[in-house]
Amino acid sequence: MLYSSWGTEKERLILIGNPDRAEEETVLSLALGGGTVSKLCVKDLRSGKEETVEPGKFTCTVPKGGVRLFHISPKR
Repeated sequence: MLYSSWGTEKERLILIGNPDRAEEETVLSLALGGGTVSKLCVKDLRSGKEETVEPGKFTCTVPKGGVRLFHISPKR
């Protein structure tokens, strides 16, 4: 997996790319606001799907040869 991340303490973009030979499941460590945020909104910018997660481990699937782009922000 290839990872790239840009952002601030208030929001973050995460791009994940999967070379053809990598396993499709990956786990990310998510946190915002120096650990003061209790719930995060994770939005898949390609599909538009959103989910609410707690800071910590976030598991996602990236198809072989594919990419995922996520926007991470505090849950409002």
